[in-house]
Amino acid sequence: MAGDEVVFEASGDNYLYNLQAGILLELPTQTFQHLAIHPHSLRGPKFHLTDRKRMDLLPLEGVPRGRRISPISDGIYFAYVRTGKDYMFGDVEETFGEGVWIGKIQLPSASATDLQRIPDIDVGPETTLDIRTLNGQHLLLINQPDFVTEYDIKTGQFERTASGKASVEMRTNVKGHDYVVFRDFQHIWLSEGSKKMLPALWSKPSDLQTPENLIRLSQVGGHDVNLSGDGKLVMWFLGPTLHYARVKDILAACHEAPLALRDTGHCAESVIHTSTLNVTYESALSYQTRFATDKPFTIVNATLVSMDDQQEQLIKNATIVVHRGEIKASGPGILVDMPADAEVLNVQGGVVLPGFVDVHGHWAASSHLTHCNLGRWKRFLATANVAGHVERNLIEKGRMYGPRVFHTGDVLYGSVQPPVYTEINSLQDARDALLRVKKEGGEDSFSVKNYQLSARSARQRLLLEASKLDMLVVLEGGWSYDWGLTYFIDGYTSQEHPLPVPELYDDVLSLVEASGSSYMPLAVMNYGGIFGQHWVHQTFNIPEDPKLRRYVKHDILESLTEVNQAPNNSYLFFNTTISTAKLAKRGVRTNVGAHGEQPIGYLYHSEMLMMAMGGQRPYEALRHATIGGATSLGLNASVGSIKAGKLADLVIYPPSVDSVEKAWESSMHMEYVMRGGTLFSVEDGLVEMWPRRGRRQERPYMNP
Repeated sequence: MAGDEVVFEASGDNYLYNLQAGILLELPTQTFQHLAIHPHSLRGPKFHLTDRKRMDLLPLEGVPRGRRISPISDGIYFAYVRTGKDYMFGDVEETFGEGVWIGKIQLPSASATDLQRIPDIDVGPETTLDIRTLNGQHLLLINQPDFVTEYDIKTGQFERTASGKASVEMRTNVKGHDYVVFRDFQHIWLSEGSKKMLPALWSKPSDLQTPENLIRLSQVGGHDVNLSGDGKLVMWFLGPTLHYARVKDILAACHEAPLALRDTGHCAESVIHTSTLNVTYESALSYQTRFATDKPFTIVNATLVSMDDQQEQLIKNATIVVHRGEIKASGPGILVDMPADAEVLNVQGGVVLPGFVDVHGHWAASSHLTHCNLGRWKRFLATANVAGHVERNLIEKGRMYGPRVFHTGDVLYGSVQPPVYTEINSLQDARDALLRVKKEGGEDSFSVKNYQLSARSARQRLLLEASKLDMLVVLEGGWSYDWGLTYFIDGYTSQEHPLPVPELYDDVLSLVEASGSSYMPLAVMNYGGIFGQHWVHQTFNIPEDPKLRRYVKHDILESLTEVNQAPNNSYLFFNTTISTAKLAKRGVRTNVGAHGEQPIGYLYHSEMLMMAMGGQRPYEALRHATIGGATSLGLNASVGSIKAGKLADLVIYPPSVDSVEKAWESSMHMEYVMRGGTLFSVEDGLVEMWPRRGRRQERPYMNP
């Protein structure tokens, strides 16, 4: 309560950090006396208490199953948020009772009593709770992104204590402490004396709703801002770095500071302390190596399409040696030394390709806080998309199966969505925006996404600062032809989504060629006309595809049985992909991405089909889907082709698929996928074949 310790979650596990001692403890639900959420139960998350002295775990009984987040307790009362249906846990079971629930804890039995739902409280994935005590009075603080409600547990009375105009996090303390901390326009702010005085706080200067005594606390940015139980300490994270300071020290340091210092974070800088909390874990690859007793794995009798050479090359009777997740050797079988102790897979002439790279895939569940073994990741892996641009830690940790994933972090958004809205009015603004992403992802964050920043000067500043940090800047293409041309002129990494004019002539083709940028037609979401995905839905019998029915929720598939029909001449993607083929002939990398559209995985292969319909040969389409995408993202030293020293990400087709043309025709129906040396059978469900033969990851009952 006094702010001596910090409890936080990272990559699905809980940790405790002592501010005074500087000691960081991993909490496998064992060393703290707070409620913790354990999201790995197949029947939904469970609450546990841990007796700190006895160091043992007590499951909290009497709480009905459901989707629950943000548990909190003061040792007498406990409260949590129960969410309704969502993308992560589905919409079939336990969808009632959405809202804030509160009850009492009986000890030592660790049972819940007097559970009740607080009426008239709307909740979302960002809702968090705090329990505070003032003069023996127990108060529940319900924190929403843009307001805080104080609930008297005894009387049932509500009082809104603060509101924000564009905030995405907000915290106050109980009566007697008249200050508010909030996150607004990517920064952390403190305001004293403004609770209830202004209808909605925000940080923009010279506005009636801007507090006169507003103090910016963050230098670069931050998130997960909070106050200690006694209200004396404010803290927030930026990546793995915890920032904290005593409120009285901040107020003293900034009391007479000029506006220029208060508005930039400089006046408070000297009193803010930092601790970098580096959390480590054993990777899935490390565990796999130990489980396999360091044994190599060899694929023999393969038809190898390595994508290592510019010219089409097909090697019959090839051998590939894999050890510790890495390709050690590949080539004609007579030239490759096979380790005597290797596990051997004879693929009987089937084609082996590098794993596909989905360069543009949005993930619809990023805002949901209830972790589970999400089927979407399995679908990516089961369709051989072994690299994407999304978050990754739970998969790398082995908590769930999935592709090799990377991410751009929060997009830098030019329109008015407060969580991601980004202003870049200076080079420092641009650098801060990049650092916010880089600090969150560490070495894995090598790119950011410009999501339609409106000012070209802002986009150019971003490119300049990104070059200094060795970061890529990809973009979300818009419907603006003029913007699209400036992206090429200014030198963006890639144009993602097509130019909205489908037929391109020599002037634009030459510009794109000279720019060095990659181009992604995203025919499934073709701008300027009906999206290509609708053509796929109306042309193919998607709901009855046996593989899809094993991986995709049936309600999603059934929703694609009745679609609007349109003649082919209504679809512009035919012309768009013709222009794309012309660019490919000029040496432009034409990447493959599926936008995350349904059915997941299937649409990626549909995108390759539509690119080939525009004039690219099957080998060219497959090449752009592998080494082309990897090269655009700067990952070609690790993935994208089959070569010694690269990661063992492979697609293995059945014996009947023994040529490039057959692999292209059957691209989605492979027999095996290898991800980092782990081999999966995919046609009958995702089953690990090596090293843990027969292992499946079960999914929660609430997401069938």
